[in-house]
Amino acid sequence: MIIPRGTTPSVQYVFNTVNVSEIVVAYLTIEQNGTLITEKDLTTADVGEKTLTWKLTQVETLKIKDKIPIRVQVRYKLSDGSAFDSLITTCSPYEILKEGVI
Repeated sequence: MIIPRGTTPSVQYVFNTVNVSEIVVAYLTIEQNGTLITEKDLTTADVGEKTLTWKLTQVETLKIKDKIPIRVQVRYKLSDGSAFDSLITTCSPYEILKEGVI
């Protein structure tokens, strides 16, 4: 996974064994070096047949410091009350030359 600074990427989680229509609560959490970068919930996700996709803003991705790994995780709860989480994905952002929102 790549989340470039200062851009508007999408973060997509694919559900292979879960019926997405049964998800009643979901959170995407992105943190860096113990600091929360952003957290998004199900209301901000694009819900697909087997996916949840969240779009990040330039403001959110500009909070990321370059060359320091970020960690991404999805947690969700099904209509029967079962709660799950994804493995934590780690990626390294890269630097940009033009800072700020464009």
